[in-house]
Amino acid sequence: MKNFKRFISKNFEIYYIKIGEFKLDGGSMFGTVPKTIWEKFYEPDQKNRILLSQNVLIIFSKNFKFLIEPGCGNKWDEKRKEIFEFKGGIENFDYFDLKKINYVSFTHLHFDHAGGATRIFENKIVPTFENAIYLIRKEEIEDALNPNERTRASYLKEDFLPIIESKKFIEIKEDGEIIEGIKVIRTGGHTRGHIIFLIDGKFLFFGDLVPTSRHIHLPYIMAYDNFPIETLLKRKEIYEYCIENKIQVFFPHDIELKTGYIRFEDKKFFLDEIS
Repeated sequence: MKNFKRFISKNFEIYYIKIGEFKLDGGSMFGTVPKTIWEKFYEPDQKNRILLSQNVLIIFSKNFKFLIEPGCGNKWDEKRKEIFEFKGGIENFDYFDLKKINYVSFTHLHFDHAGGATRIFENKIVPTFENAIYLIRKEEIEDALNPNERTRASYLKEDFLPIIESKKFIEIKEDGEIIEGIKVIRTGGHTRGHIIFLIDGKFLFFGDLVPTSRHIHLPYIMAYDNFPIETLLKRKEIYEYCIENKIQVFFPHDIELKTGYIRFEDKKFFLDEIS
């Protein structure tokens, strides 16, 4: 299987890229759904973990290169490597000339989405994309800087504090276009400041609102979500919008880089996959 897929829109060239893999607890990934159901399509290992991807989008236009999510990164000590079995990383994709990326943004700042935003250089942690401006939702910065007992393990300050201290970032304060052709919508649900990205009005990156194509089914909501009912309600709203406007969708953790269009049938939502 290729590590990326390429799509063309009116204004952009879009690359859907699998930059690496890692493992998370299968039960946590499916919340209240019994293991007897989810293990039919996600086989857990002996520690009950399932294999997930780190998937990103790189958007090319005439004027800029825009990266949506840099994945887990490589700043891991041996204990965390053992727990999550990280593989790969954005830095392996020299083909995309990462030094020329102009903008980097995130659905949220959990380590599996933001870890690659910084790197270790000469024994210091610095922004990975030295020539880029980072765009981060205001509520997400607030919660990442002030985590509670439930969220502390997911927000690692070394992933985002060097960016904030470098002043190479812009707060996203409201929904709308953050750069020409790229719009953000706050969904909440997974985190208070979680956002999704609508590109050229035709492509949508779900983030952890819908982490894999298997999670399209409405009850499949992660135990990691801080506001699960908000996730449920927002999914319904976004799904209906995607169907009405024929939006192609992408997932951050789908191991097979699945993409396609949402369909509603027999009171359930499905993905009509395209290659």
